[in-house]
Amino acid sequence: MSDPVGNVQHCFTPLAAYIVDTPETAMLACVCRKTSPFTMASYLQFGYSFWHPPCTRSIMLDQLASITVNPAHLKAYFDACTEHRLNGVYTPFWMDWLLTDPSIFLIGVQ
Repeated sequence: MSDPVGNVQHCFTPLAAYIVDTPETAMLACVCRKTSPFTMASYLQFGYSFWHPPCTRSIMLDQLASITVNPAHLKAYFDACTEHRLNGVYTPFWMDWLLTDPSIFLIGVQ
């Protein structure tokens, strides 16, 4: 983008909020159905009286990196994803954006 003087300026748009419904939230957070996109809780733990740790960017990317199966081998890849309750997305769009954390920028709409 050029400024009024003609100098080229690089502009980066931060992802502050992304308004989605529940299925789309799970897809963007790379988790399966019945898994919280905001915390590490599964549906069996919903309603517990203690606060579950947040599902952070670093946890999600570490889980994705720990899967060594080639995504081209779908059956084996999806089997490996179910161990971490991931939905099979192996390159989320937010992966290379600095300071982007799905547990913060996703805003669910019921």
